[in-house]
Amino acid sequence: MAIALAIVFCLLGGGLPAVSQVVTLSRNFRPDPLQMEGKAGGEVSLANLAGSASGCRGYGQGAPNHVLTISESLPVLDIVAFTRDVNQDLTMLIKGSGGAVWCGDDEYRNRSPRVSVRLPKGTYQVWVGTGDPGRSVDYTLSISETPHK
Repeated sequence: MAIALAIVFCLLGGGLPAVSQVVTLSRNFRPDPLQMEGKAGGEVSLANLAGSASGCRGYGQGAPNHVLTISESLPVLDIVAFTRDVNQDLTMLIKGSGGAVWCGDDEYRNRSPRVSVRLPKGTYQVWVGTGDPGRSVDYTLSISETPHK
């Protein structure tokens, strides 16, 4: 039952700093839900980052907003990104080290992106995007072992 959190600074093409929050999760992590703040959006198509005909929508940065390291398989991980600004549209992309891709857009309460999936041990990159390129939106990423209500 552990959570490790680190912040990694990356440099993107224009020399602009991007921040990836790195979290290590194991079964029965606390607090549950784990919540992290961030800024969504960017100029890069999430569909292009997905690297497939995934149907992912939205735009983010070249670097992921979060990196999740799962130290042991989790039966279910429910991941939701939400914003307090009702005029903004968030999207989400999750890429696993094995090539798996999940996209989220409006699954939670018909407004927020949600991915609820069994995740085997491994590393997962999470991008939180916006519906339009060039926007910057504050958001909260909420991660739980039980479905969000």
